Amino acid sequence: VIDSFFRTFKHFLLEFRRLESDLLKTSSEIDPETSLSHIESRYKDYEKDKERLRRFSEPFCLILCRLENYEPGMKATLKGKQINALKLVAFLIRSTIRTIDDAYRQGQNEFVISCKNTQKPDGLIVTRRIQRLVEAKEIVVHDRNGDVQPMVLSFCVAEPVPGDPLDDLLRHMRGDLNKYIHDTEDDPEKGTTLEHQELSPLQRYIEQS
Repeated sequence: VIDSFFRTFKHFLLEFRRLESDLLKTSSEIDPETSLSHIESRYKDYEKDKERLRRFSEPFCLILCRLENYEPGMKATLKGKQINALKLVAFLIRSTIRTIDDAYRQGQNEFVISCKNTQKPDGLIVTRRIQRLVEAKEIVVHDRNGDVQPMVLSFCVAEPVPGDPLDDLLRHMRGDLNKYIHDTEDDPEKGTTLEHQELSPLQRYIEQS
């Protein structure tokens, strides 16, 4: 009973912090196209998450979500009607994650999702939910050559440690996706889901050499 009470209370505190954070965000911190936070606001949120990890051993997951065959300016349709693909995917992401979690616009065709009190296995479940929603919508992408194909997403899931700088972690996660596609000669338009493996600077240098 006591454990249940503390879990409920901890969830309440996270909800409260999330609401407080949203209320304090200015219009410059919100991406007007997707209504998600700009990645710049993720830096201070990330430090707060790492502090909770250091002090209370509360794990969290970062998920890098990449649209493999779409970039702004390309045409996308849903049931024959043209849509804003980034806005729709952002909506599906927001619909999938909990209210205590966060989602951010990153670059031209990427999103970053932060899941509180979450370890990698549950982070992978989140990616599968998003993937199923996108597949169910049957979003069609029209590339610049006039060819059409279903929209494809790739994901990389990481469980940060206190010493991980955000920029380095996201760069390594993006590199994991690029390396997988290059090494396997896989079709990037098929998408993939990877778990980011934490490596020391020396291990990463050796692997990249």
